[in-house]
Amino acid sequence: MLYFLIISFVFFLLDQLSKYYIIKNFAIGQSLNLLPFLSITHVKNPGAAFSLLPYQTEVFIVITIFVLSGILIYLVVTKNRNRLLLTSLALIFGGALGNFYDRITQGQVTDFLDFHFWPVFNLADSFITIGLLLFTYQYLFKKE
Repeated sequence: MLYFLIISFVFFLLDQLSKYYIIKNFAIGQSLNLLPFLSITHVKNPGAAFSLLPYQTEVFIVITIFVLSGILIYLVVTKNRNRLLLTSLALIFGGALGNFYDRITQGQVTDFLDFHFWPVFNLADSFITIGLLLFTYQYLFKKE
């Protein structure tokens, strides 16, 4: 459980530090091209990951509380210590906690990773997505 908590906190911290940097250094709507396919663009997202379902902040807060609680309960009840599973859940937990914190403190989420062909997103969204992919891989192919 300690591994899970430390890794979750690291992902949460990376997300929050990246958003803090964007908020302090970029005006809303300001964009900086890094590569032909990637920009840093400061936007505020009142919806879910990748700008889905805008202006449902309260719904996302409740859903996130259930997800975070569910992960913690699962870890306590199962006592599963598989590193891949713990890492996937830590990615999901840390990312969800990062966006949850934004919704509680700002009423919306700070996004900034702009690949031009996809809605602007943040590290928390990436962590959640990677965590879900690892979790699915673990579930489908690595059953013990």
